[in-house]
Amino acid sequence: MSCFKTFSNEIRFLWVALQIDTICEEKTDKAIRNALKDLPRDLSETFRRILQKSGQTGAAWYQDKVLKYVAAACRPLTTEELREALSVVQGNTIWNASRLINDIQATLACCGSLIIIDEEEFTVRFAHHSIKQFLISHNRDFTKYQFTLHNANNEMGHVIVTYLNYGVFDTQVSRTVVPRIPAKEAPSQILNSVLGQSSGVKQLAMGLLRSRKQRGYDIGKILADASNSHHESATDFHLLPYAKTYWYNHTECFWKNNSGHMLSLWLRLLNSGHVVCDYSFAR
Repeated sequence: MSCFKTFSNEIRFLWVALQIDTICEEKTDKAIRNALKDLPRDLSETFRRILQKSGQTGAAWYQDKVLKYVAAACRPLTTEELREALSVVQGNTIWNASRLINDIQATLACCGSLIIIDEEEFTVRFAHHSIKQFLISHNRDFTKYQFTLHNANNEMGHVIVTYLNYGVFDTQVSRTVVPRIPAKEAPSQILNSVLGQSSGVKQLAMGLLRSRKQRGYDIGKILADASNSHHESATDFHLLPYAKTYWYNHTECFWKNNSGHMLSLWLRLLNSGHVVCDYSFAR
């Protein structure tokens, strides 16, 4: 193929790797031979074929959402964060755990080999930066799979605004006053009364009491952080830290792009006091 000669070494390797993945997915010798006879001539066509094939099993809706959320994310989303994002019905502020995907890794197969999971951090990302460029470019031959980064970001904003308006987070806002507990002056009975039934945090506290030599060393913040970590992990709201950190990045121009119910939810979020608000951008 003449066009193959123009590929850089990096692109050539990616093209070959994707073809191998595609061929290995074939179930019969005949299908493998047919695939070898009809290899795509460039990366754009390769990406299109992978998305077309992987989205044929009724997963086109998930495919569109996954590609947009991964493209718009301010940092790589974890599999659990993406799982919760995909469960959000935009505009519906009633939390329903039954909407959560049972097997997120199987669901990500809707994007074929274009999406990969980091095995150490369990984050989701594109297999190569050229995939994102393909998705946000403007080519009339591939419009079915392409979108603007602006639209992807706005849709991610819909997810986050809906998510942060779930009533279940009303009790998640921290109102805890962190006590000052000098390590040398905190008997075990005080720890029992302060920490209640949190046995894991109690063990941490007793360890600090035994190991710290400084009389004035304050273990209050350490214990509060450990206790908060324990409660947060128990709630299983994995998307919440991301949503509270990056909500502004996804909704900076929300007031220009939305109206009706979604805009009302955004305004409610601004007035809730649950996020840091800066009204200057809406003036």
